[in-house]
Amino acid sequence: MKYNISNMMSLDIYLDSVQHSDYTRIISETSTIDQSIMPLKSWDIFSEDFSTTIQNSKTLKDIEFVKSFARKSKWKNKIDGIFENEDFEALIITDINQKILWVNNGFTEMTGYSKKFALNKTPNFLQGEATQTATRKRIRTKLELLKPFTEVITNYRKDKTPYKTYRSCSYKRATKALRGSYHLEITTGGSFLAAGFWQPNKEDLFRIRKEFELDRSYIDEILSDKKFTKLFEGFQDRHSLKVAPTGFDKNHPNIDLIRKKDFIVLRKFSDKEVLSKDFHTNVINSFKAVRPFFDYMSDVLTTNLNGESILAE
Repeated sequence: MKYNISNMMSLDIYLDSVQHSDYTRIISETSTIDQSIMPLKSWDIFSEDFSTTIQNSKTLKDIEFVKSFARKSKWKNKIDGIFENEDFEALIITDINQKILWVNNGFTEMTGYSKKFALNKTPNFLQGEATQTATRKRIRTKLELLKPFTEVITNYRKDKTPYKTYRSCSYKRATKALRGSYHLEITTGGSFLAAGFWQPNKEDLFRIRKEFELDRSYIDEILSDKKFTKLFEGFQDRHSLKVAPTGFDKNHPNIDLIRKKDFIVLRKFSDKEVLSKDFHTNVINSFKAVRPFFDYMSDVLTTNLNGESILAE
């Protein structure tokens, strides 16, 4: 039976005092059943759940619209398979002549163009100086065949800056005992490799903050190691809270770590490095160099504050 947090006063304060295993159990048994109201009693917990629900709702709404449109238009494409294997931000539906019939809200967020502006136009208005003629020709040829295809093309926002001008790949370590993710992104003038914990779930984030509240010596030692600093920058500050998280002392000496919402290290590559014959070796060596960081964080996230394993045997 789920518990409605709208009836629980000061739940967030209570959770700060419990062990990680109890925290995980309690959170899993709570839900914001009635989201037509916004309880301030446990606002930080409610808001995390509510924002995730809203985003998922928007995504599902977009998918359902495309599927409905496909059924009415008698498409032969396997739409379910497309959405199972691909994430998306912007969606566009055109007719056989490439006139835009529908765009989702993500299209406006990505491009800056309104739905009203885009409708009944072809996507040509998104193209610009770096849009390759050869790519446009391939797309036109494939469209004439009336078969599904994939292409990568440089398009531009309303402010004339290009978007999606990169190639990237991400993957995470295997098994529950090995934590952490890798990300490699290649783009002109801005290639980088990132490793760490991007937007960890609330249980992991709470556990990490509690660890840094108790002791920062281990993570400081790892991040200050000469071999490590030769390759990586320290934790990025782009996604830190401006104030102390609920239940943590704003004057705590480790508050700079506690305020973080992500724990990511970064290595930047110049275009010359990316084009060098040793680039793949440099990437592999970077992944190896980050292992002490991952090993330590894996140990943190698979134990409670007493050092006892929380993994099921």
